[in-house]
Amino acid sequence: MHEIIFPPNTKILKNIKLQVNPHYLFEIDTLILSPSRIILLEVKNYYGTVYFDEELGKTIRVSPTGKKDYFDCAIHQLIRTEAALSRWFDKRNITIPIESILVMANQQTIISEIPKTVPVKYRKQLPRYISGLPKIPTILSCEEITRVAQKIEDSSQENYRLACERFNFQPSELKSGVLCSDCNGLMNRKRGQKWRCLNCGKYATQELYKALEDWFLLIKPTISNAECRAFLNLNSKYAASIILRHSKLSRKGKPPKTYYFYADKEQLYRK
Repeated sequence: MHEIIFPPNTKILKNIKLQVNPHYLFEIDTLILSPSRIILLEVKNYYGTVYFDEELGKTIRVSPTGKKDYFDCAIHQLIRTEAALSRWFDKRNITIPIESILVMANQQTIISEIPKTVPVKYRKQLPRYISGLPKIPTILSCEEITRVAQKIEDSSQENYRLACERFNFQPSELKSGVLCSDCNGLMNRKRGQKWRCLNCGKYATQELYKALEDWFLLIKPTISNAECRAFLNLNSKYAASIILRHSKLSRKGKPPKTYYFYADKEQLYRK
């Protein structure tokens, strides 16, 4: 991004969460607010080969070993985010063109077929692509850009208040561990066995991953291995690592500063 010469007073906002209505929150990785347009960047850190199946509504990632992982369609996600942002602006009587770009953070990612619906660019292609966008008339003055950016940031900060902040309780007040969906009893797992409720004897189906969802909804938008161990009552950092890797979460940072998060946060809030 530092290679791009933006118009004066352009604002670059990151990790924005906005609310269209009480039931729909959406998130933006990077929003570039310039005098003539908004550029919306959705960043994906896929590895291996990626297929965009818009008809099926899935993004399929194939690892070098041939393993396939299925995710919500990144193309559809970006289109939904653009539509939601447009509605958010409409409610505030702001009219400005929006350019959406799906960005591949990993330069080694192989894209099987470039989709025609939205532009997909590798990270290093961004400067040239953005610099080559057609010149269009100025819509927002310097003062208006500052005012709009402030509105976005204020709304985003308000929406980032999670349940523990909104309802004024401490995370330590929550019952930790994996809880049974039938009786709310604690579930336990012995080596080589399935998770099982200590109270009613039920074997876990989705309880483990529901517990992780509770963390993201109630406490904070990221989780580390240590936080996972404490929240789920795990003794082993290796067990926590396996759970986090199999939870379809995205990962950033190198050990011991690795943290996990939902890449498609709409998926969490739609549940």
